[in-house]
Amino acid sequence: MAKTATRPRVEPTAMLRKVYVSAIKAHDAATRTLTHAITTLAVDRDDEVVHPKGAKVEHYRKNPVVFLNHRALEPPIGRNLALGLSGDERELLAETQFAGLEQLHPQAEMIYRLYRDAFMRAWSIGFRVARDSRQALLEGQRGRSILEWELLEYSAVGIPSNPDALIRM
Repeated sequence: MAKTATRPRVEPTAMLRKVYVSAIKAHDAATRTLTHAITTLAVDRDDEVVHPKGAKVEHYRKNPVVFLNHRALEPPIGRNLALGLSGDERELLAETQFAGLEQLHPQAEMIYRLYRDAFMRAWSIGFRVARDSRQALLEGQRGRSILEWELLEYSAVGIPSNPDALIRM
């Protein structure tokens, strides 16, 4: 008799990661900064919705690191300079400043150039769920709605979870 696969219940204290492809809203070569969305109000590939308005960022602002592929045991590739909701509150926008050769970080330099030149476009949030619901927020959603969440970090990644958060250069 075949067993039906079920998704395990994730405890609210566990760190989750959701990946989004994001649009670069602004670019400043002199300061090595990009402004982009790190999450959007959309159904992701897990059939869940992470609501941008639910982001709790107070603790993150004290140590605003940006990693490559959530590798927190390696030096960060950059830092966050600003976070805020878009005008329609459907995106959480971030301003990321990349480290580079001046910081003796050739990997961060490479990742910055890959984003700048649109070879990379995706971002991923690492977070803890504070409040969720089984009530769908969007049409086509089958998973839970994450209404409040604590941002722990965000990362540059190659493959996104949210196909709607695209870098538009």
